[in-house]
Amino acid sequence: MNNYWWNYVGSSKEEEYTEEEEEEEMLESSTSEWLQDTPEPREITLIRGPPKDTVTALQVDPLYSEFLLATSWDKTLSVYDIVHNCLRTRYEHSSPVLCGTWGSKNTIYTAGIDGSVWSHDWSSGDHRKIYSHEDVVTSAAFHRGKNILVTGSWDKTIRIWDGRTPVSLDTDYSWRIKVPGKVYALDMDHDCLVVATSDDYDPKNFQVNGFSSQGSSDTNKGGYFHTYDLRKLSEATLSLLDGNPGLVLKPSYSAVSAMAYRTRILKCIPPPTPSQYRRVTGGFVYSSVDGTVGLIYHNEPQTTISMATYGLQQNGRFESYPINAIAFNPKIQGFFACGGSSGHVETWHPSTTKSIQKFPRSDLSVSALTYMPNGKRMVVAYGDTFDSPSSAPDRRKVEPRIVIRAADLDPDQLLVQPMDLA
Repeated sequence: MNNYWWNYVGSSKEEEYTEEEEEEEMLESSTSEWLQDTPEPREITLIRGPPKDTVTALQVDPLYSEFLLATSWDKTLSVYDIVHNCLRTRYEHSSPVLCGTWGSKNTIYTAGIDGSVWSHDWSSGDHRKIYSHEDVVTSAAFHRGKNILVTGSWDKTIRIWDGRTPVSLDTDYSWRIKVPGKVYALDMDHDCLVVATSDDYDPKNFQVNGFSSQGSSDTNKGGYFHTYDLRKLSEATLSLLDGNPGLVLKPSYSAVSAMAYRTRILKCIPPPTPSQYRRVTGGFVYSSVDGTVGLIYHNEPQTTISMATYGLQQNGRFESYPINAIAFNPKIQGFFACGGSSGHVETWHPSTTKSIQKFPRSDLSVSALTYMPNGKRMVVAYGDTFDSPSSAPDRRKVEPRIVIRAADLDPDQLLVQPMDLA
């Protein structure tokens, strides 16, 4: 293994331990308690100085892959140097931070419970609020090609902000766009923005050709998916949003969620690179709070493919748990990993409903995960999401942990071979 990586499991020292090293040794010895039946413990690296509460988002810097951002319920944004396994900087917020994303250069954007959206230049220390939503911000995504930040909120709007602008555009109504419900999740891919919303759909204001609102708000508790073409922002129409000027942009298409419960997270299928072996039709993967994974292709928006249900056998019955994180492997086109409150992490491919690879289960929830840019390692956050099998009001406080583990897709260990995929 590369000598730059810190390894807690199996390490040894002959010199006398300091108090800090004794704490690390205790952390090391407890690994087997929360990560069960790990076949290669030396492939597990624990990040030093994790947040004090459950991690809500993880993302590796796409430009400089040695840096990792982590947002948390403890109201912080943390930036780690994962080569030297150390905390580089930490920002305090006034409320829990639910989402974070890398922008251009050294910029990070965060948002959360209080609706405020912040910009952080962690190299210079600049830290400022750029605009605010009227309610909780659930999702944030940055488009590097267009240099725009998109955030979604329970206030039934998305905000689009130009990352090159030095001042807030909060007073510019052209960047405040009304959507057909509370935003549960969103993601972008090229010119496509996909937004998952609640079930309070209003067909009078959001008519889309070919979309039927049959079975809407009273019966469709899973909500909707609305896909927007970012090239058509000029076609948005002026409207009043809670008495304030805003824009209404018709979705390119909308689809009804096939899930019985609301969407937890969604991720767009990234396009293939020239070196990748196979092209997968564009679309997105999403999960619900009942542990189900679904797939919708852009060219077949009314067709949902149900891939899996995450859960455990508890007292003779199957208990499902939310899937909290989805991440696509950046080097193997189409392959993605899911992690949830059951403690499972599994790898899938859109072309099959079978699990490709399974990792050892933790007795803690998987609250967030992401891949390293080379696709060979995965960063996973474990913590208490208060809906896992081990969650209980009277149990001891569980410290969150961020883990880097090997994620190579070894052809000899795969349950389904890549070339067997349809």
